[in-house]
Amino acid sequence: MQLVWIWVDSPARAYAIITVGNLVAGFAVGGVSVGLNTLVYKITPAAGRAVQFAVYTILVILLAAPLPLLGGHLPDWLAALGLPRDLRFTFYTAGVFILISALVSRKIGEPGSCRARHMLRTLGNQWLAPLLRWWQ
Repeated sequence: MQLVWIWVDSPARAYAIITVGNLVAGFAVGGVSVGLNTLVYKITPAAGRAVQFAVYTILVILLAAPLPLLGGHLPDWLAALGLPRDLRFTFYTAGVFILISALVSRKIGEPGSCRARHMLRTLGNQWLAPLLRWWQ
């Protein structure tokens, strides 16, 4: 999502590009959320799992809550560093952290899992097969 801001230089482009980007990011975030919850489910013991899910949710919310405040100060911090005072740098900075987390997550293996490339190749069949069965 952060990369689309490279091409946003007018309100018309913002509406055209950001709308599509938000749709794609929405699907991706849904998948990431399910994946993270599945991972937490698999690594926690059955006894006390509900409490651990609650703690995990609280930690995620507490860590994410101050980020808009920090992002609001980022243009001033960038200006102090001599960089352009462009709000898009906020999104670029977030993109760097997302890229780092994606690279780190590749090191987390799971028995019986497949590569993301395989999932993307079969995604159309996974969505279309139920629709075709329903249509018949």
